[in-house]
Amino acid sequence: MLCMIQARMSSSRLPGKMLMQINEKPLLQRVIDRVNDSKKISKIIVATSLNQEDNQIEDYCNSIRIQCYRGDLNNVVKRYMDIIENESVDAFVRISGDSPLIPPEIIDKAVISYKNNDCDIVTNIFPRTYPKGFSVEVISSISFTKMNESLTKDQKEHITKKYYDYSNNFKIINFKSSTNYSNINLCVDTNKDLKKISHILSVNNESSFDWKEYCNNQL
Repeated sequence: MLCMIQARMSSSRLPGKMLMQINEKPLLQRVIDRVNDSKKISKIIVATSLNQEDNQIEDYCNSIRIQCYRGDLNNVVKRYMDIIENESVDAFVRISGDSPLIPPEIIDKAVISYKNNDCDIVTNIFPRTYPKGFSVEVISSISFTKMNESLTKDQKEHITKKYYDYSNNFKIINFKSSTNYSNINLCVDTNKDLKKISHILSVNNESSFDWKEYCNNQL
């Protein structure tokens, strides 16, 4: 299945974070590596904007031979619609570019759930029980196309917001963690987050990092 990683350099809280180093690897590369380890993802496209500062993201993607699509900064829905039409996919996975520790098995779980059910979207954030930074959504292209009508500014920017705003109009499947870790943050929004993730990876073997053990120790 196609996975789209949403990334931009113009983060308000940590500008340029996508190419900031976490233990000698850019944040974006760490997210790509995690997605690449998924058994259910066949292709990755980084979805970024046409803003000049995002030239750096396109250049980086070209350097590692990852496809990059550029579109409107604020109308992210349009960006995704263009990719859907260009790739002719029935469904796609959406991952945020601020998720350097997202477990591949959670991505696989979401894809399997989507394939086993007739639904518009599979998610793990409605309600959230996994840590922030572990968000994954699998979205039907037909549903996404139909949803792309009369969108507010926020709904254009946050591409699945309309599903949750009008949840009674969509078939949403939410999968949960056995323990509620929703108060734990493992995404990168601030410089403090960046330092925390760097520390986690410096004291743990990256390939065998046990996120459940870590999260249980934080509860």
